[in-house]
Amino acid sequence: MKAFLEIVYYPLQWTWGIIQNIVGAVLVLVHAGKPHWRYGKCVATEWNRSDNMAMGMFIFLSKNLRGDIDDPESERSQVAVHEYGHTFQSALLGPFFLPVICAVSGIWCNLPQFEKLRREKHISYYRCYTERWANHLGKKITRKTPHGYWETHSRSAVSEDGLSKEAPESGESRFRDKDKQSK
Repeated sequence: MKAFLEIVYYPLQWTWGIIQNIVGAVLVLVHAGKPHWRYGKCVATEWNRSDNMAMGMFIFLSKNLRGDIDDPESERSQVAVHEYGHTFQSALLGPFFLPVICAVSGIWCNLPQFEKLRREKHISYYRCYTERWANHLGKKITRKTPHGYWETHSRSAVSEDGLSKEAPESGESRFRDKDKQSK
């Protein structure tokens, strides 16, 4: 499936997924003065926002992410892998990407009730099917297997199935790095 997706990636993005690609291209133009680079088959942009997102074949990464994009253990690399997974969701779902992935992900991420639920119940942000699927696709396509999983917006560690394992101590980073996992 990986080889098939890589062959049909651009044709799918610019036909079936044209809507989100136009939006993504406009966002790249709006952020024309920011750093841009190729990441796999997509275009990555560093922006001044604190959030990260994918729109079509364009990914937007916060300038606040730590580490080098080429270091698979870094926060920046792991978030890029996740967002890259969203670009393949776009290619697969076409116009359904917006309601099935973007709307659900946006609600799950930003609705205060869900933020409270994740925080109080230590539920991983990546528990939502949209985010778990993006992790799976990103890792499968890039063949980058991070040492650990991403932390949630609720400050808990994430297991492979998206369930929280433990909440970090107060003041700890939201990102679980290799040193913390080995302790």
